[in-house]
Amino acid sequence: GGQRVWWEWTSPTNGIVAISTTGSGFDTTLGVYTGPSPDNLTEVRSNNNHSDQAGADRTSQVTFPATAGTPYFIAVDGYYSATGPIRLGIFPGDPPANDDFADRTVLSGFFAKVTASNVNATLEMAAGEKALTLTNAAGNLDGNSAGYTVWWTWTAPTNGRVTLSTSDVTFDTRLGVFTGTGLQQLQPVAANDNREGAPGDYSSLLQFPATAGTAYQIEVDGNVYGGHSGTYTLNLRLDRPPLILPGTTTLTADGTLRFQVQGLPGETYKVERSTDLHTWTLMATLTPEGEFFPVTDPVGAADVGRFYRVIGLE
Repeated sequence: GGQRVWWEWTSPTNGIVAISTTGSGFDTTLGVYTGPSPDNLTEVRSNNNHSDQAGADRTSQVTFPATAGTPYFIAVDGYYSATGPIRLGIFPGDPPANDDFADRTVLSGFFAKVTASNVNATLEMAAGEKALTLTNAAGNLDGNSAGYTVWWTWTAPTNGRVTLSTSDVTFDTRLGVFTGTGLQQLQPVAANDNREGAPGDYSSLLQFPATAGTAYQIEVDGNVYGGHSGTYTLNLRLDRPPLILPGTTTLTADGTLRFQVQGLPGETYKVERSTDLHTWTLMATLTPEGEFFPVTDPVGAADVGRFYRVIGLE
């Protein structure tokens, strides 16, 4: 290569560790060494291409047992003197805790945001897990399957529309959503490879209608083009229009009106009042902590027709 750069990292604990250049901008080579000086090093592991599949990303990854307190010297070079930006990642080398479908991580609530990794994830072929396949823009089946899958599960607390995405990705992510309780019984709901956006954006985004009480199984995988494993942030959001609940309206003798609204915890809503359905007056801006919240309008008894609306703010 001849374009080598160096890092030094001391392992804080004993355990399997993975070091990766996934997300770098060129064909890398990677070496990890121990030793007392630069001219007296012992190779621990080295790698050229993490994936040997045709057309695959040509970044590098090594996995090895690290010893607490030992300094490791990490060299990144370019294959045939290739150069470019380097993204160096150090991860636990064991498979992620949610590698297997049976061990999927639970998400809950109306919103979720978690940073995770699929480094060293596997495909449960013996159990019937199939690598995520998608239909491309031409309507043809895209069989480009990586198989570095990790699993999440989320049960919808209410009906609504779900937006699911990956962000802050270091590899080309793919997303799939299914219903069913076992790998053999999964039914596809939605899937996405690359969200629409700027060239080089390898994050994923999909939307689907959710039914209250239904468990949705979420699969994150990596496309072999652009890197098949690394770190990512998984984002889930359940949207639903606010609802003024029938039967909760009360009117006191002095003309004060009270009613309950069903919304989303943490969302911001504005409450408006009108007497003619044409001109609206802002009553309040509220950010409820729970799903239900009260609205009070201390208007005088002289007011006769009143109309109300609740609008969610982006």
